[in-house]
Amino acid sequence: MNTHGRLAIGGALLIFVLVVLFGSRETPVSPETPSPFLDLSTSTPEQPAAVISASEPEPEVIEEPAPEDNSRKLALALGRLRTSLVNIICVTGTEKLHSVSGTGTLFDSRGLVLTNAHIAQLFLLKDTLPEGDIQCVIRTGSPARPSYTATLVYISESWLRANPTTLLEQTPRGTGKDDIAVLAITGSISGDSLPSYFSFVSLSSKEPFLDQEVSIGSYAAQMLSSAQVTSSLYPTLVFGSIEDNFTFTDTTFDLMSLGGSAAAQNGSSGGGVVNTDGELIGLITTSSTKGSLFSRDLRAITSGHIRRSFSADTGLSFDSYSASQSIQTLVTRFSSQSDVLGTALAQALGL
Repeated sequence: MNTHGRLAIGGALLIFVLVVLFGSRETPVSPETPSPFLDLSTSTPEQPAAVISASEPEPEVIEEPAPEDNSRKLALALGRLRTSLVNIICVTGTEKLHSVSGTGTLFDSRGLVLTNAHIAQLFLLKDTLPEGDIQCVIRTGSPARPSYTATLVYISESWLRANPTTLLEQTPRGTGKDDIAVLAITGSISGDSLPSYFSFVSLSSKEPFLDQEVSIGSYAAQMLSSAQVTSSLYPTLVFGSIEDNFTFTDTTFDLMSLGGSAAAQNGSSGGGVVNTDGELIGLITTSSTKGSLFSRDLRAITSGHIRRSFSADTGLSFDSYSASQSIQTLVTRFSSQSDVLGTALAQALGL
């Protein structure tokens, strides 16, 4: 691992500034101080969204063609990733809290979704606060439309302990370390039966490497109005490469830099980074969000960090635990822990 890309967690800490606002209260951040946690759109949840005519929405953003050598593989991987993305919306009725629009990536055909803890923490509060205070929905498609309900089956306790008040802070800080959660799709908005199979991208066991060509997907929303986020939010799909690597320890490859792209926007957190085999090698968690899109730096935690963080947090194997349990078992086993963590989070937030 190149030494200039190391991210030290002790001593001199490289800090990103987290944008946790729905847009109207956003605090300016200098370009030198990247802001991570791309969890929020520019919408204002309490304002009803106007219906936008069919001629107004922009289609999903697709960048320039991939390099010739891997163009076909990357295009196929991008297509698979596109059908594996979901938009996660949580709207709060509590003035103290920030509503959230982010992304999730399906990694299991039964409907398991990887996303960031800074997005999924609202699912903890949804089940802790009075009913109706927080409403969360999973949206899919192009444009995104309400499709499913979901239940939290894992959130990093380590991340929650280190970041207990991000929903209150104007400029929360973090590095992306342990910023992991898993949701299970448990119901259909329409009332119909759930699909027997969800399109997904499997979590890769391969180590990413510098200059590796990748495909990136998310529901980026920074440039959209409230009405557009509600009615006209399309996936952002881009090609890129790994420009730098970082570690949270001394030797492991935990965080990848993907440079600037159309995906370096609020709303992209929880989006996927896939290799030419269509495997999930990274989960978007941090980025600078100021300046032109192509001058920013999008970053993603690696599949290896996800596994190591889960194991350190639970003592279990991520792959074995998620694959060997039914969805209902995962929900049931996490429910008691969810109650404890939700109560602790509500207390930390003064709710």
